[in-house]
Amino acid sequence: MTSSSSSENKFATPFDVPANYSGPTNFSPKVASDFVGLVIAAPEQVNVGQVSPGELVCPVSLTFEFNYAFLSTIRGPETDHMVVVAIDAKTGKSYSNTLQRDDSVPSDADDRPKLSAQEMQNIRSKGYFTFDLASVLQLPKKAATYRVHVTLEKYQSNVVTIMVRSGSK
Repeated sequence: MTSSSSSENKFATPFDVPANYSGPTNFSPKVASDFVGLVIAAPEQVNVGQVSPGELVCPVSLTFEFNYAFLSTIRGPETDHMVVVAIDAKTGKSYSNTLQRDDSVPSDADDRPKLSAQEMQNIRSKGYFTFDLASVLQLPKKAATYRVHVTLEKYQSNVVTIMVRSGSK
């Protein structure tokens, strides 16, 4: 029997997860044991003013897993190199930005353990990250439908659709 960790259960809704939270939650996408890549999940609908008056909050939960061989080509935290893209389904206007944490500090590649090429292929690292799409992309606070995905180098996540409504209900 598998149970969720307490960190996964401490948020009642995706809107309760603080932006730039880097741990698993009940809203983090689940992946198979052999998964490699990125997967995102988000509420299908958000409302301007849902969290605070006049503000737009669009929580997106990200799960990612890569082997060390791939990660060794990236300097610093993986999320600093991920690109978030949202395309307005009606107008075609696209918004994009790198997904960066305010507190991220580039790591020194020399701090990484020395591993053989085979070990680099076999050892994998999994991560979780929740971010506010509206904040990262400076989305307008108006009704729209967005198709959203995240990329990192050759990897692209699934696409989720988020409908933004202009009312708070």
